[in-house]
Amino acid sequence: GYKDQQTCIVYDPEADVWHNLSPPPEPVEQAAAAEVGGRLVITGGFSPEYSDDSFAYDPRAGKWEKCGQALPGGPVHGLSGASSHQYGLVITGGQDLSGLRSSAGCWDPFPGS
Repeated sequence: GYKDQQTCIVYDPEADVWHNLSPPPEPVEQAAAAEVGGRLVITGGFSPEYSDDSFAYDPRAGKWEKCGQALPGGPVHGLSGASSHQYGLVITGGQDLSGLRSSAGCWDPFPGS
């Protein structure tokens, strides 16, 4: 079941070690994640309701910020994938209140930047 945690860890393959990051602003599980423009973006997920929120971690500043716009297509969690692309973040699949989704799309979490 859902557990109210805000833990975020990242793996450094060069040092072969895991590092704790500062916690994201809200607890979330089953979110999609990818690097976009030098920042780690987590989007969607479950907290304990379906979420269309997105947050970005800036490693230079060591802090999280909420992305300016909601996830297109509405809330999604679990079974979704994310990958960085020159135009933003590619989100595929996932699950929402109506069941499994077969959609895919490109989304810019930082419009105007």
